[in-house]
Amino acid sequence: DMHRAVARIYQALLSGEKIAIYGDFDADGITATALLVQGLSALGGKAIPYIPHRLTEGYGLRKAALENLHQQGNPYHWRPEVVKFPVPIPALWPELRW
Repeated sequence: DMHRAVARIYQALLSGEKIAIYGDFDADGITATALLVQGLSALGGKAIPYIPHRLTEGYGLRKAALENLHQQGNPYHWRPEVVKFPVPIPALWPELRW
């Protein structure tokens, strides 16, 4: 729910909370993470990037990594994801029920 996500990020910015950006190690994941960190920092946010190690941590969210971020004082986590579709997204709307 986009409205709730925006409200939560706004709340974190206003209250000075750290926001952990849990990225991905591929090209679009690193780019998305960098853009989010720069954008949130420009708004006065405390954005902390985290890119998991491909060989030791694997792909996707990992409970151990989230627990480690939380212990470091990062209560709010945001996972950027750039999704690629072989066809334009509007063509998929009926199938996906968006």
